[in-house]
Amino acid sequence: GNLAAAVVDAVRRLETVTRRPRRVALIASAFVIVALATAAWFFFSNDRQKAVATGKDGAPAQLVPAATFTMGDGEESPLRTVYVDAFYLDRFEVTTARFAEFLAATGAVSPPEGWDDAKSAAARELPVVGVDWREADAYCRWAGKRLPTESEWERAARGTEARTYPWGNEPPSPDRARFATSASGPYQGGLAPVGSHLAGQSSEGVQDLAGNASEWVADWYSESFATGDVRNPKGPESG
Repeated sequence: GNLAAAVVDAVRRLETVTRRPRRVALIASAFVIVALATAAWFFFSNDRQKAVATGKDGAPAQLVPAATFTMGDGEESPLRTVYVDAFYLDRFEVTTARFAEFLAATGAVSPPEGWDDAKSAAARELPVVGVDWREADAYCRWAGKRLPTESEWERAARGTEARTYPWGNEPPSPDRARFATSASGPYQGGLAPVGSHLAGQSSEGVQDLAGNASEWVADWYSESFATGDVRNPKGPESG
């Protein structure tokens, strides 16, 4: 009697269990989907955080991945295939506001030419100009950075498609770059605030690599080229 009752009880338990798996499976599947979605979002968020870093001066810097690209134009410099390691480059040109912080914190260099005009509130988001190479280098060191090499700068500007301009091969236009502007001075209409030309940014997300202010690189200038220096080239020893 006890054995038969135990068997009946066991059968009923099995029937109960066989009715549960579908619901349990659905719950488990939903949990797995949510877990995978959460994991995907987490890793995607981490990738985005790694793609943009913030320097000691508070400026956002864009990660430019390692790549092989075509450098030169075949006229002023020879066309050659160059490899550059991954590096960060500021997304925007250094503003007068950031340069003012550098001057106040260090006193390392004299104010650049036209600095009285640059100190106005309207000029705070304009790129600083009139800065020589040593002053640009000093700013980078203060901010925990360095000037990019010419090959790094060109890698960020041209991408890996040998673009003519940072935005592509279309000719310049006012929405892509600040150029051909008539003004009484750089801070009186000659320059545009940094970040004003989203349509002109490079494929790596860096703006104003053409137009607005000229930018310094680390390399010496020379009319001769070391054709064999094609992996992270740093330019000539002097020039």
